[in-house]
Amino acid sequence: MKTKVVRGAGFRGWSDYALDNKGKGAEIIGGNMDGTDSRSLSAEFGLFRELRPSCERPLVHFSLSAAPGETLSNEQWEAVAADFMKHMDLSENAHVVIRHFGTNNDHIHIGGSRIGPDGQIWHGQWEARKAIAATQRIERDHGLTLTPGLEDDEDTAPGQEAPAPGPRSVTKSEIEQADRTGNAPVRMRLQEIVGAALNQPQTIFAFLDQIEAAGVTAIPNVASTGKMNGFSFEIDGIPFKGSQLGKAFGWKSMQERGIEYEQDRDGESLVTRANEIKRGIVAKRTGEPTRADLEAGPPRDGLEHDQPEVRRIVGGDGTDAGDSDRKPTEDSFAGHGDDHGGIGGGVQVPATGAEIPAGITRPGYASGRDDIDAAVGRIADLAAPADPDDLERGETGPQLTPAQRAKALSWQRQSTALGAPEYRLTLKSRDVDLASFSLGKGKGPEGVERFYTPESVADLIPYLSRQNLLGRDIYITPIDKAHHYIVIDDATPDGIAEMRVEGFAPALVQESSAGNVQAILKIPRRDEKGEQKAANQLVVTLNKKWGDDAFSGVIHPFRMAGFANKKPGRDNAFTRVLEAAGTICDHAATWLARIRDRIRAAQAPSEPLPAPTGAERAIEVMDAPEGPPDARFDALWRQHVRLAESKGWEINLSAIDYRVAGAMIDESYTVAEISGAMRRRSPDIETRHPEVSAYIERTLGNAGRPKGRPEVTRDEGGFDGPT
Repeated sequence: MKTKVVRGAGFRGWSDYALDNKGKGAEIIGGNMDGTDSRSLSAEFGLFRELRPSCERPLVHFSLSAAPGETLSNEQWEAVAADFMKHMDLSENAHVVIRHFGTNNDHIHIGGSRIGPDGQIWHGQWEARKAIAATQRIERDHGLTLTPGLEDDEDTAPGQEAPAPGPRSVTKSEIEQADRTGNAPVRMRLQEIVGAALNQPQTIFAFLDQIEAAGVTAIPNVASTGKMNGFSFEIDGIPFKGSQLGKAFGWKSMQERGIEYEQDRDGESLVTRANEIKRGIVAKRTGEPTRADLEAGPPRDGLEHDQPEVRRIVGGDGTDAGDSDRKPTEDSFAGHGDDHGGIGGGVQVPATGAEIPAGITRPGYASGRDDIDAAVGRIADLAAPADPDDLERGETGPQLTPAQRAKALSWQRQSTALGAPEYRLTLKSRDVDLASFSLGKGKGPEGVERFYTPESVADLIPYLSRQNLLGRDIYITPIDKAHHYIVIDDATPDGIAEMRVEGFAPALVQESSAGNVQAILKIPRRDEKGEQKAANQLVVTLNKKWGDDAFSGVIHPFRMAGFANKKPGRDNAFTRVLEAAGTICDHAATWLARIRDRIRAAQAPSEPLPAPTGAERAIEVMDAPEGPPDARFDALWRQHVRLAESKGWEINLSAIDYRVAGAMIDESYTVAEISGAMRRRSPDIETRHPEVSAYIERTLGNAGRPKGRPEVTRDEGGFDGPT
């Protein structure tokens, strides 16, 4: 978007020019003046001029032009003009917005008074620079084509060599901001997500889908002819041009890396897709319905969701040019936490000056309607089928509530980042009168456990919402023969930032309550003897350094995104995805390979153990028992009791037996050593389990299963679960 700034002495001459437009057509589309022609506007302007008769140039004139090939509606231009005048500190001063037609580029003119209603003069130092900065911000906020600004340097400065292809380094200010916030620099996150999408050849539309699923908006800079010029990206409302990420993210480089696009074949579809993306960005800023809203239809809760009038557009003849209705969007429901961890109902706050319905207070519409919508959401969750089999794919179920749609969107981001073919679903009760269970237990062929595809999990959202409301936490475990999913539990933003510095790239980062963060690393898995032991050792190593030092199993559940945390003291915070890069962590795969090699070497005593490298010395390989069995059992027992006490978990002695047995198996103690230590050292074991031998055999059998330790239900000893 281009802008020009001119100061003038006479409003009448300017308005004559602006409203005439050489006979090509002009229309008043916005502003805060009552006049509808040049004479009445000039008279109104004169009232302000009389407040400061000594001001020689009381008029300021701005022209705003859309990027080549881009056309805005009257409503969009009005919103752009309102934001522009706000950024220029002139929104309260008298001004009128006039749109011109019949020209090569879509543009508007804004004529305003430098003299405010209080008689103060707008001095506007550096107004040209400020106007350019304002248009840059408006392009981002309204999803318009991004154009160069004052601080956009060329990729190569005169006299310098062109930078090598690859990601641009983060700036000093970005590093300082990361230090202050504890979050990875946005540029680095974008580079990681977009880079992962470029790792395989795919069509431009598949690329857009993958980027969107990871929480990034990719905006094609495509002309109406279909000529493609590259991408700009946006994450968390922060925009970047492809060139700002580095040479590797320019359009030419992206094509060389396998992004397929043929202008003749794909041009028309890409232009349509680009327009949809831009409208979606505008919808988020203005409250217009998104495509998802339109596809979902109106909420079926028996309540009317009409909104008050928020804007009046005045035509050239002074009549109404149409009203702009506002409907709830997905964003309308985000951030309204309810007692079941969903994202409760809500309505869009009307613009300043719009009439507020009776019984509704202005600050966020926090009372009245929001309470009704949240209650409706809870009722809908309780009305969901009590039997998950009633929601099998293919049957027509009830339309999702706004809160359930928000959960579905969270699951889409989470499951896309993980990329597992199937998942185990575990429902952990926080109520002593409510049982915990694995949803698919005994429901598969021949009574074995059934796992769920990402699509079938999505179909179960209403059922899972009901269970969450009743008091159960919702956990998932990826089931994937080709990959490990290593959970770094109880991580901190600083710890994750340190992990990145050392080369670890999480596929998923999520927050389950304030300050409780989990990072999930995805790495290739081998189908060979000792693989589970090697992966468990890697889990222990990484968690001791950056997470929960009691974490010991590579197959471990973690929270499903979008659902409430029912643990005491967590305030029903819902689990939210912070990053969804979906990357394979090559660095973790390298560590795992080294652990495999050292385990093989330890199992071949005839061959001397190779001297560890510097990197290998950082890997804690527990390939020998750590002391006498009884002493080790006692030490591990105390460790797990302290862990349970620190987290407020119920002290379940059978669960601790199970965990201690699993840890000792990982540390290479024999079955006989563990069995004897448990019999001698486990508190009150004979009172708790009269058939001690059968109990120990069952516990060791569960703890040592080759496919990893499954979650243990309440009657098997309890499952505490991660945070």
